Order: sequence, then C-alpha cells, then structure tokens
Amino acid sequence: MGVGDMTRLMQCLWLAVSSLSGVACAAAYDPPEGFNGHAWQEPLLAFPGQVLYQANTATGFAGKVTEFSMQCTPESPTSTTCSYLDARMVQRVEGAGSHAVAEYYQRQDRNPWQAAGVSAVGVTYLYCAKGNGDHLPKPMQKHLSLCGARAYFESDTDEVRDLMGPNHQTNLQRLLRKLVADHGVPPGYSVRGQVLLEALDTQPQGKPLAETGERVTAYRWCGLKLDGRALHPNCPATITLLFDGSTGRGLVLYATPPLYDYAWARHEMGDTENEMFVLLSGQAKAPIARAKLRECTGSRVCGASNKGLSAKTLSEFQP
Repeated sequence: MGVGDMTRLMQCLWLAVSSLSGVACAAAYDPPEGFNGHAWQEPLLAFPGQVLYQANTATGFAGKVTEFSMQCTPESPTSTTCSYLDARMVQRVEGAGSHAVAEYYQRQDRNPWQAAGVSAVGVTYLYCAKGNGDHLPKPMQKHLSLCGARAYFESDTDEVRDLMGPNHQTNLQRLLRKLVADHGVPPGYSVRGQVLLEALDTQPQGKPLAETGERVTAYRWCGLKLDGRALHPNCPATITLLFDGSTGRGLVLYATPPLYDYAWARHEMGDTENEMFVLLSGQAKAPIARAKLRECTGSRVCGASNKGLSAKTLSEFQP
C-alpha cells in the first residue's frame, strides 16, 4: 500500500470515528488522472476500436463572464472617489468559441472497479474538441481528446435493500467505498450507507432533505457551486455519482473542464435541458437510463447500442 493509499485509509477511518461522535470531517479530494487506463487529453486516434455512440456540437458560444469589476483612478491623490467617465470595466470571459463532444464505447471493455467487487453494466468515453468563433477544427477525428467518461451500474432498489437487512452490502455501497478510498470523501458522505434525499435543483452538494417521494443518492467530488460565477470547478477533473433508489440504476460521470465548456455552450444556445448540463450543474435531476447489455461475462462489461446518428454526424466523428 502506497503513502497516498494509507493517507486516504486513515482519512476514511477518522471519518468513521468522527461520525459516531458527531464531529464533521472532510478528506482532501484526489482527482482522477484519467479513466480505465486512459489519461485525460489522450487523442481519440490513440485508442483504436471504439464505436461512436452519440455526438453533438455547440457553435459560436460567446463565453461566460466569470469575473467582473470596475476600475478607475481617484480624481486627486487625497480623494477616495473617481469619475465614472474614467472608469474601466474589467471582465474575464471563459469558454468562448465552438465545442464538440462525442461519446464512444468498446464492444467489450474492462470493468474499472472489478478488483473492488463492484459490478458495472457499461462504460463510455467522452472526447472534446474546440474551435474559434463559429468554426470547429477539421478533420474532427484528429482534434478530439479524452475529456470525460461515464460508467453505468445497477444496485438494489430501496425496497430490496430494506428487505435484506442491515448486514447486506449493496453494489452502491461497495462503489462508494471504492471511490472514497481512491479520491477522498465527498460532501455529505455517510459511512453508514444511508441514501440521501436530495433535490438537485435547490440544495447544495450532499445536503439531506426531508422525504420528497423520490429517493436519489447524489454525490459530487469537486462539484460546481450553483451560486458561483465559475464556468467549471477549480480542479482538473470532477466526479458525479447519481443513483435512483426507485429503479436501481446509477451512473458515475467523470468530467474535465472542456466538458463543462461544452455543457454551458449548449445551455446558452437554448438547450437548457441537455443531459450533460443537467448532470454537471446539479440544477435538476437527470434520468438515469439503463445501459444496453450485450453478451459479456467475468470482468468484461458492455457498451450501449448506437442510436442511429445521421450520416453527416457519423462521417465527422467516426474514428
């Protein structure tokens, strides 16, 4: 066991002890450097054998103002005021330009959590490209690089879990323990495996609510603050976990800044309910689809089926 693993283990043990005494504890976040053996920013063409699942673009995004201030020189050395005529507006705009995201899968792929006893039913890889103004780079295939990933899993529904008793360990609990061991403790994490009841459109990260009729577990490692100006969080990669206790379906989304840029660009184009923006912003609950299964056994997991993209889109994003 390495020094980093030992540190996270001690953090988790301290969290367990602290939770029993009512003391809050938060471990430092250790962001993933990639997904399933592939580093962030790895070119699409460096990972052969992938199948295009879906793709979309957001062109001509004006960007988001992430910082704004007014600066001016005082009217005299002893004055504390200045004329608005001499004021200078200073703002920082991020994400401007055109963005493209394509999602791919392998017909048979490796389960990223197999060693921890966690089952997965599908994984996909997200690749981003960016261009200036209204134009995307050509040819698209040579400019796409890994900017995120999704992993789908299933676990016991709330009804089944309650019937199995307190000693029963669910796939969700095993997955959470694995993510905490690798990346630290997210806001609101419960070592006792309790399901958080969270309305993502109104509550801060990980804050429990009273019963709302829908049981959704939601954790965000380095999530985006809803009341902030930032286009994306201040970390190289984020993790979002959602699990719907009524259906037993869940997903883990890994995202780097280019994926946030695309999501915001789509949102500003009027696509206010696009799935990526919903998942990353936390402003609403996104439906968790069931991954389409193929014949797979052992440590292999299966990719989703192609959605029948247009010939034009296929030709632009086909690896």
